[in-house]
Amino acid sequence: MQHIDELTGSPIVGKYYLVPTVKALWFNSFAEYPVIGPRHNDKQDLEFEPFHFHIDARFISKGTDDLYYWRAVLTSPVSETGRGGQLLNDKLISYERKWLCKRQHSPFVGKICDMATDGKSPNFMKHVARYAGANVNSDKRGLVCPHRNVSLANQPVADDGVVICPLHFLQICTRSNRVLSADEVQARLKAGDQ
Repeated sequence: MQHIDELTGSPIVGKYYLVPTVKALWFNSFAEYPVIGPRHNDKQDLEFEPFHFHIDARFISKGTDDLYYWRAVLTSPVSETGRGGQLLNDKLISYERKWLCKRQHSPFVGKICDMATDGKSPNFMKHVARYAGANVNSDKRGLVCPHRNVSLANQPVADDGVVICPLHFLQICTRSNRVLSADEVQARLKAGDQ
């Protein structure tokens, strides 16, 4: 069985993959969750101090069209601590588990990017500004996001050659191998390319 991080293209819906997984409490539900990227905190970049993992929406079973549910999936990570520093989960450790691919990308990712870049999220805007114009490196699979070195090889690429990192929504141009600025992201939104 292929590991999701070995892919050089989008996963196939209906196929099983080995996916990093954590068992933790998330929104009052203790369960196993498919995750993407490394265990990290975003103290420096987004002023979010708890260590956490991001849920991989491609393997979540819920088939709802609720934008706010998917926004929670994409922007509310599985964290070790709750509000006020209350310990929710012991040190989160990922392990491999078989998951069925339900979709090729995160639902509503364009709308959620729009919400994040609307100027109402100053920490996110600082994050985008910090990486704007940064060169993007590659590994044997393809491009990797400069923020957490997450592989972008298994993420969908838009018609204009832009791929969105599933962790913190940096948008990377695959033609120039650089991160787009907030102005470029807004131009894409207006053009309807997300």
